[in-house]
Amino acid sequence: MKRCTKNLYINSQALGINVNDRIEEYSSKEVFNHTVPYTSIKSMIGNPYGASGVLQVISSLLSITQWFIPPTIRTKKDGFEDMNSITETLFQEVNEVAITNHGLGGNNACGYVKRYKY
Repeated sequence: MKRCTKNLYINSQALGINVNDRIEEYSSKEVFNHTVPYTSIKSMIGNPYGASGVLQVISSLLSITQWFIPPTIRTKKDGFEDMNSITETLFQEVNEVAITNHGLGGNNACGYVKRYKY
């Protein structure tokens, strides 16, 4: 089983639009040198449009409480082989998740959830 050395992953909206996907690939390389796992729940739930962000937050909170990174399914990673895209569930400690969300007309947002340690 593949494991990442950090307890952070990116929960990407993954629009499936070439220009957007290339920007995510570029960001993964420039910011994280492709070391941080990327995943998208959209591949499992379809495109819920306006509800995408809240569903990504819910899945990220579940990841933190249940210690797993959900996979991106139905992808061959063609053209994105260098990215650390997760294609099968990783069971490991998760402490932080960055959530990317993109809307029509250029609306972009990034949320960040982190395990509360008391």
